[in-house]
Amino acid sequence: PPRSTRKESSAASDVYKRQAYNSFVPKQQCGVTKGRGTDLATHVLRLLQGYAKMHDMSLALVFVDLVKAFDKILREMLFGWFESDSNSGKQLTASEKISLLVSYGLSEEDATALSQAIDRGCILEQAGVHEHAIAVLKSMHHKSWFAFNGSDEFLIVGRGGRQGCKFGACLFNLCYAYDMKIVYSRAEQAGIPLILRWIPGACPGSTDGQAVDAIVFDVTFVDDEAFAITAKVLRKMRHKLELAIQILREVFSRHAFEINWQPSNSENT
Repeated sequence: PPRSTRKESSAASDVYKRQAYNSFVPKQQCGVTKGRGTDLATHVLRLLQGYAKMHDMSLALVFVDLVKAFDKILREMLFGWFESDSNSGKQLTASEKISLLVSYGLSEEDATALSQAIDRGCILEQAGVHEHAIAVLKSMHHKSWFAFNGSDEFLIVGRGGRQGCKFGACLFNLCYAYDMKIVYSRAEQAGIPLILRWIPGACPGSTDGQAVDAIVFDVTFVDDEAFAITAKVLRKMRHKLELAIQILREVFSRHAFEINWQPSNSENT
């Protein structure tokens, strides 16, 4: 891009990161976040393992992996609707918006609900990012393209992060945070508050840490979710984990994220 565009995009990056990260990204989310790298997430889980072993408690740890998460981002969620014709500035109709979201793999019901949510405000708007910064980022992602090495054909991309974008991971974090906030809210309503750090005595209604079997610990490794729970009653532990994963699956599917259910290499061996 032209030098002036690069300067504007750099300024836009600084503005939105300062505003959005301080207020929008949950504390459970680690990776590409200042002061909260994935090493912190690993450290917290190891502390939890040590505590469970010390108190002779059962521990369940589940990692949830997404399929090509970076490429599944819905740009409309981040920036709002793009014009159907950039030359005339023609906007998409309500039916065209729903059809677009259905083409991404959403059901018509989920597409309708998401279309209405985007109309109320995109993620960057909700995070408090200035409209000028949103406009710059939006223009950079509108009909972005790439070409395979040695190929003369260019592929236009309308979904996912922009290839080579230096703050693409940060934009992904905001999109992921939007979904996880919904997960946290629904989990709390179901009686499963999701927390990052666990300190004996910090659990609701407990002074000795024994209420831990009512809480699922959650931490994000960029685009991988880790759920952990310690308990003396295995039935409670399994029920809480299953419910948390069910909520995560429902929220992600409504925004075109897909969970990888294939066994890992370590499981195969």
